[in-house]
Amino acid sequence: MHRFYHVEPPVVGAEVILSPEASAQIARVLRLRPGARLVLFCGDGRECEGVLESVSPARSTVRVLAESTPCVELPCRLDVGVAALKGEKLDWVVQKLTEIGASRILFLQTERTVVSAGEERWSRRIQRYQRIAQEAAEQSGRVRVPQVVEPVRLEALLRSTDTECRFFLDPYASHSLTVALRPCPAAVQILIGPEGGFTPAEVEAARAAGTHPVRLGARILRAETAAISAATLVAAAAEAHVPEAPQ
Repeated sequence: MHRFYHVEPPVVGAEVILSPEASAQIARVLRLRPGARLVLFCGDGRECEGVLESVSPARSTVRVLAESTPCVELPCRLDVGVAALKGEKLDWVVQKLTEIGASRILFLQTERTVVSAGEERWSRRIQRYQRIAQEAAEQSGRVRVPQVVEPVRLEALLRSTDTECRFFLDPYASHSLTVALRPCPAAVQILIGPEGGFTPAEVEAARAAGTHPVRLGARILRAETAAISAATLVAAAAEAHVPEAPQ
């Protein structure tokens, strides 16, 4: 069934008015008709099955029939901080990190990162990235949408203490991320630098703040590739001992 994000928590038995964007997609792209079944979720961990009662590009309504709490999210909290990259790379990173299961996506401002957009422009960008995350959550079957955070300076992030275990990628680190994730912590934060990597001063500051350097392998990856690879390794480690659902 097609899945749609809905801001307000759906209530079983209630009629829900879908957003203009969802209504237009249902009517003009998917060409669904009244009586079609679909799924709504609001990001609180639940999803609700409903039936279309009316369809139009401007206003479609759904009658909520039932709710469930599927086990589709990672068993650990995964925050990924990646240096603000140029062009459309961040669009791709946000989409893929959402599909993998990230809880929060932060953009880092480092010494080798050029954050040219002003505060107002970044606010508009974050809204777009949040929509990308929402659409990726719809597609991938997630019931939560990761929060996308505006650029934060690396030193400010290192001062925070809201994560159980924090790593930063360093191709010359002595330990691999795979080994460091045995066992996988309940909350993990991965920091990925820009194309030029973190500066020696940043590496020293990260170590002093208790952030552990880890490598991904013998090769040096682009920042966007490293972000996806690291998140995938965390997801695999977190789900390694989760019992499979009965067939």
